[in-house]
Amino acid sequence: MTAPFHTIQAYKAFRSALWETQEQGIIPPGYGVAKEEWLGDLYPEIELISVGCSKQEYTVELPFEVWWPRSVLWAQGLDIMTCISMIESGEL
Repeated sequence: MTAPFHTIQAYKAFRSALWETQEQGIIPPGYGVAKEEWLGDLYPEIELISVGCSKQEYTVELPFEVWWPRSVLWAQGLDIMTCISMIESGEL
């Protein structure tokens, strides 16, 4: 497994920033996880996904108490990782 960061300092910055973000309860915008981003102010507990060449649709249940905390952690991690990667590459 490889890490997305080029230096140990970047990895440590990621871990620290993720911990702080979780402690402060920050939910980054733009990932569809924040309440303000939900259609009709309700968490989408059902999602349709298309699979294969035939694009057959399957219904996936996403119970709030299971998936929302995981979605928040994913959004937090992705947002921080993206920022640190952009700093490492000189884009920020």
